[in-house]
Amino acid sequence: MTKPLPALWLLAAVSLAAQESPPVFRGGVSLVRVDVHIAGQPRNSAPLDPQDFLLTDNGQPQTIRHLTRDDVPLDLILLFDISGSMKPGIKRVASGARAALAELRPDDRVAVFAFSDQLLLLLPFSSDLDLVRHTIEEGLLQLNFAGSTPLRHSIHAAAQSFPPHAAVQRRRALLAITDNRGHESGAPLDQIIDDLWHLDVVVSGLALGMPGGPSRVFPIGVTRAAREYAHKAKYGASMDEIATATGGEMLYTSRPDKEFRNLINRLRYRYSLYYPMPAAEPGERRKITIDLTRQARRQLGRAKLRARTGYRVP
Repeated sequence: MTKPLPALWLLAAVSLAAQESPPVFRGGVSLVRVDVHIAGQPRNSAPLDPQDFLLTDNGQPQTIRHLTRDDVPLDLILLFDISGSMKPGIKRVASGARAALAELRPDDRVAVFAFSDQLLLLLPFSSDLDLVRHTIEEGLLQLNFAGSTPLRHSIHAAAQSFPPHAAVQRRRALLAITDNRGHESGAPLDQIIDDLWHLDVVVSGLALGMPGGPSRVFPIGVTRAAREYAHKAKYGASMDEIATATGGEMLYTSRPDKEFRNLINRLRYRYSLYYPMPAAEPGERRKITIDLTRQARRQLGRAKLRARTGYRVP
């Protein structure tokens, strides 16, 4: 039996899921998909077109062949850190579960994991959002909050549970709710990032404000970047590099109930860009950069793009 290829590589004659009739690419063309979130895009701004983006692969400009927005079903893993200090913050996240899950659509699917010394599957992928909410509000909070925080290892292990890719493409995302204070074991960081690129997963983190953590009171004028730097200096950057490399974000907050919803919204509503994969050697690591044209910048102001930073050729 042939093993399904990851969503990063869309083979010829496979339709891309879209509200309009998508093009069918023939002649052995393989496409690279890049999911893009545009932070700060005004709600009333017109949707962007392929010509509004500047994309390079290993420094070479690429032609975007197709663009979709918001119309790809989402598979989302919620990964909860249940180490000893986390229960007060997780309770606040659970209180915002109903509003957060309202950002999803009926054809989206959610799986719920928890981790401390080991990874626990609380709910396999389900489109029953009431069941997802019950798992977060009830089952999760009944667990024993204790143990250590192998954060990178748990992200890596949980991501392996995404279902095989079907003919209809689905966006994949993982949201870790944690204090981002991990001790690390298992695969090295570069290998974890390569595997997440291969699985085509966007990873974001909701870093909860615990006593003495990055959300403590800082003097007026201290930026979020400075708070994140202080966190890294004290605890180490557990998952920041993973979020950056996969096109996700790290959000440090003392308002997890509100920001839980905001992060799910930003994972749900993204652009997907597709471009032909350049000729390359198998196993080669390639770098992707993406920006907006000057005209699009004028339209959107100080919008910031988040997208994967590369891939490894299969």
